[in-house]
Amino acid sequence: MKTFPRTTLFLITIILVSCASQQQLSERDALSKFHSVASLKQSFERADHQSLALLSQTSYRKAKDALAEAKSNAMKNNPKADAVAISGQKYLDRAISNADSASDIFSEVLEARNGAVKRGALEESAKAMGEADKDFKELTLALETGDADKAKIRRPEMIQRYYRLELASIKKATVDDAKSTLFRAKANKAHKYAPKTYASAEKELDLAASILDSDMNSRDRAAQAAEKSVWLAERSMSISDTVKEFRSNDFELEDIVLWYQSQLSRATQPLNTEIPLNMPNNNLINSVSSSIENLVAERNEIETALMDSERRYSDAMTSSQTELAAMERRQKNVDEERIHQTLAEKKIQEKLAGVQGIFNEDEATVYLQRNNILIRAHGFWFPSGKSEIESQNFSILNKIAKAISFFPGASIVISGHTDSVGSEETNMVLSIDRAVKVSRFLNEVGNVASDRLASEGFGKTKPVESNGTPEGRAANRRVEVLIVN
Repeated sequence: MKTFPRTTLFLITIILVSCASQQQLSERDALSKFHSVASLKQSFERADHQSLALLSQTSYRKAKDALAEAKSNAMKNNPKADAVAISGQKYLDRAISNADSASDIFSEVLEARNGAVKRGALEESAKAMGEADKDFKELTLALETGDADKAKIRRPEMIQRYYRLELASIKKATVDDAKSTLFRAKANKAHKYAPKTYASAEKELDLAASILDSDMNSRDRAAQAAEKSVWLAERSMSISDTVKEFRSNDFELEDIVLWYQSQLSRATQPLNTEIPLNMPNNNLINSVSSSIENLVAERNEIETALMDSERRYSDAMTSSQTELAAMERRQKNVDEERIHQTLAEKKIQEKLAGVQGIFNEDEATVYLQRNNILIRAHGFWFPSGKSEIESQNFSILNKIAKAISFFPGASIVISGHTDSVGSEETNMVLSIDRAVKVSRFLNEVGNVASDRLASEGFGKTKPVESNGTPEGRAANRRVEVLIVN
């Protein structure tokens, strides 16, 4: 068996380890493994790159280079990646700090630059803007390298340069259309055939430019002057075309007046009225004006009537919608009440059936009185002329207590009744006493709260059967329990 020297094996091991360490990783895996690289990348994502490139270019460039190198090493699984990333984070922190300082020192320059950028100087004056930015970077570089005096002394110059670029962009946006229209008017020889109108257009254009020169924040006033210049330039071209037509047709003064009247007749034809061309021009114009005013008045009346009609319709629709909504609410309340009543009736019927199931026919009869439950207990036995509750009544009393438990929130009225044997006064006292005894039993044994219980006696005044038979008198000797829901 062939063997290798120890030195050879050691070198092979080194090579294998080196190859393993150089295994290529995906960017995601590399950032997951090298936390410093991931942290630097996140810091860059949060940074204001435009500001850093302008205000701290050296440190920012070194930080960018360090990030690229750190990512490359990380994807090669090179342990150097973290060290490079830490160095890059220092450069980035320094760049941010330098940019903050530069922002304070060059605040007015940056404000002027932002104004120029906002007005489109990067597009409208790309070359001049690029040259200004190049010179500005020289100042920020001077500040970054410690030459603050050089940086500060040229600040006014940079402010003015950016200010002029902003003004140029505003002028271009505001007056270029007017300049173009005036150029077309001149090409149409408006300055020759309509010199007064053309001169007025030039005057308005000059006014727009002078307004911006004195205060570039007065853009609205300048825009109004520029728009008026466009209108006047277009009018000068229209006048020029008409004058050219007159000259090409050798129009005399009478021809011009006839042409004017024919144009006026054609323009007023929709009025359906004959204009007095035989009258002086002032009367003619007054007649046309009067016809137009009458037409406008009629139109206004129609519009007013239409608006009134629309308002009435809108009011009617609103009223109808309000009433409909009210009807829907009322119907909803009725439906909810009906559902509630149905559920309540179903519930009381279920409880009625439950109470009826407690008693047999010899003990009590259970009735529904509206939403109340009446238990007519005729299975009681009291000694003649007595009100004491005998033990043989305990069973029915316990059943009554159970029935009451179905209605935990109800009030309970116990009423006693007798047959016709004995005096009226005696029977009244006896019926009351028996009702009180039953009430007390329900409280003490049946655990029905005393404030829920009331007792009353009716003696022989409310018989349910004839007192002429033993069976009828037995039925009349009863206790009734009314469960009031």
